[in-house]
Amino acid sequence: MLSALAQAEGPSLLWIQETVRCALLDPLMMLYTQLGNAGLLWIALCVLMLAGCKGKPLPDGMEEDAVLAAGEAVVQQLSLIHI
Repeated sequence: MLSALAQAEGPSLLWIQETVRCALLDPLMMLYTQLGNAGLLWIALCVLMLAGCKGKPLPDGMEEDAVLAAGEAVVQQLSLIHI
């Protein structure tokens, strides 16, 4: 099963490499890959999704001050990451 998948994957990846590669996309894909390596891509997606929650009440048991403090701690930790 895995060998059949590997045999099918090779030509597909070669086709993508030959067809999609261009000078404009290469730096963008390198940046995208680096963001994924550090987990920053997923953190950014979470922040974007949470940004849409403004104006909605917090769930029971969550205090606004505690949530803001946790958010500030995450931002502080992210500022320490050097890509």
